Amino acid sequence: MRSTPFLLFLSVLMLLLDFYMFQAIKVVAQNAGPKTRSVILIGYWVICALILLLFLIFPYLNIERYSKRIRDLVFVLIAAWFFAQLIGAVFLLIDDLRRGFQWVAGKIFFRNTEGEGNLEGGGISRSVFLSWIGIAAGGGIFGSLLHGLSNKYNY
Repeated sequence: MRSTPFLLFLSVLMLLLDFYMFQAIKVVAQNAGPKTRSVILIGYWVICALILLLFLIFPYLNIERYSKRIRDLVFVLIAAWFFAQLIGAVFLLIDDLRRGFQWVAGKIFFRNTEGEGNLEGGGISRSVFLSWIGIAAGGGIFGSLLHGLSNKYNY
C-alpha cells in the first residue's frame, strides 16, 4: 500500500469520483435555499478533503500503535466513502450515457429541437431522479459499511 504510484492513482481516482458526484449534489441541492445550498456544497467538499487526506496519510502513520477499533474505523471510512462514490457514479454514468445518446439522436434525426422537453404534471426529470438514486445508493452503501463495523456478528 505504500507504493507511491498506486497511492497517487487511487488518490486521483477518488478526486475524480468526488468531482463527478459533486455534479449530482449540485443538481439535488438546486432547489434548496442559498444558505442551505452553501452548507451542503461546502460540507460535501470538507468531507471529501478529510477522507482524501486520511487516505493519503494512512499508509505513513504508525498505525500499529493505535487500537484495532481506530484502525478499523479509519479503514472503513476510507473504503466506505470510495465504494459509495463508485456506486453513486454508476447511476450518474447511466444518466450521462442516456443524455449523450439523446443528444446524438437529436442532432442526427431531429434538427432544431430541444434535448429534453418541459415536464408536464410537475414531476422531476430523469437526470434529477437518477442523481437522487445515485446519492441514495451511495449513501446506503456508506451507511451499511459503517453500521457493519460495529455489528459484524449481529445479523
